[in-house]
Amino acid sequence: MAYPSHGKTPYSNDKTLSTDSADEPEVLAALGYKQELKRNRSLFTLLFQSLAIAALPFGEGGPLLSAVYGGGQLSIFVGWIIILFLASSVAVSLAEIASRYPTSAGPYYWSFQIANESNRTVLSFINGWVWLIGNWTITLSVNFGLASLINATAALYHPNFAAEPWQLLLIFYAILLVSFVVCTFANRFLPMVDTICAGWTGLSIFIICIALSVRAASGRHSASYTLGNYDKSLSGWG
Repeated sequence: MAYPSHGKTPYSNDKTLSTDSADEPEVLAALGYKQELKRNRSLFTLLFQSLAIAALPFGEGGPLLSAVYGGGQLSIFVGWIIILFLASSVAVSLAEIASRYPTSAGPYYWSFQIANESNRTVLSFINGWVWLIGNWTITLSVNFGLASLINATAALYHPNFAAEPWQLLLIFYAILLVSFVVCTFANRFLPMVDTICAGWTGLSIFIICIALSVRAASGRHSASYTLGNYDKSLSGWG
């Protein structure tokens, strides 16, 4: 990735440029960039990547835990609606900006282009570092969550096993190393990895739904109870 010139360009002066694949180098040149990264993703692999990043089965654990002591199923139902509206608003706004400035620089370049000339450099600098540190934090937290999942899975099959903190740390380091090697030296395989992860995510959701339905030993409630009941207790867990 090359650094942008951050100067006035035909693109930033509201002249329309073609976004056809054959004209993409010219579009990037107008934005102050020279294409250096190899593009190996299609529309579907990008959608699969988004689904893989969302990791719905993994991310649902937090809301379920909150619902145990936060009102039961009503809090999940209302929470999903609110978050859906807020997240969709952010996604639509970012999609508009990304289509206007399609560069790998992302947020820090957008900040420079849409901010006032008097403070655009400072805001771009702050945005770039916040975005970078945020990516570091998210990546580390997800990898540590995977290390904890591996540890918990081993404990399920070996109840007497309890990983020491240093063992969990080594698992975490191993996951980081594997991620680094794959992203650095196997970039051409990442679309396939994203596709597999997306398929596994969909399959996991299906399996979870079937398993929960089969294990509904106490019977099934009405839709009004399932979506609208507010439970002041610990939802049967305490």
